[in-house]
Amino acid sequence: MKNKSTNYEDMFKQLEEIVEELNDNNLPLDLTMTKYQDGMSLCKKLYKILDDTEKQIKIIVDGEERDYKTVEE
Repeated sequence: MKNKSTNYEDMFKQLEEIVEELNDNNLPLDLTMTKYQDGMSLCKKLYKILDDTEKQIKIIVDGEERDYKTVEE
């Protein structure tokens, strides 16, 4: 797998490639398990990125709502 500086899109593409390889059913069991573990690791990283991004968006939106309410009053 690539280093930690890989962006979301690159990691998602890697995950898609792993899924395609696993769907081919032509891999030996040990390689299948390695690919599966790599895929699960990528999933966790992708979910964390999405979760962190959602939190950042919520902070921005909440801040803008507070600013808007202050202007209205």
